[in-house]
Amino acid sequence: MYDASREFYWRPWEGGILVGDGAHAVDPDAWDPTADPGFVRSASERFRVATALDPAVARSWAGRCTATPDRDPLVGPVADDYWVATGWQGHGLMRAPAIGEYLAERLHGTTPTIEVPLAEQFDPTRFDGDETFHPLGDPTAEW
Repeated sequence: MYDASREFYWRPWEGGILVGDGAHAVDPDAWDPTADPGFVRSASERFRVATALDPAVARSWAGRCTATPDRDPLVGPVADDYWVATGWQGHGLMRAPAIGEYLAERLHGTTPTIEVPLAEQFDPTRFDGDETFHPLGDPTAEW
């Protein structure tokens, strides 16, 4: 479940519920896998308000954002016989059926049923490595 009005998601996970809320600006060189206590409180409260359940937190952690500088994923070939589909920034579930079909057709050489400009828009080689990345939520931070 994704709650767009409260900007968080939850799903079944290991006999409980996994709750998350997307990306926050954090210097990747200073990343700490320990969840921020404020995030834990905020996520618990948003879940409580949305579901009327009172969750107990078993554990928490901070992950890394897989966003690209333009916020679009990397989809396509990067070397001979090596294709990628990554950089979804939490939107993989929504895009997976179409992207899966797109990749399967190209890998098997069949006639595409999906005609979208993915080859250019999501080209995994479109960046040269010198791009400035403004983390979601902090347009002044640059990585």
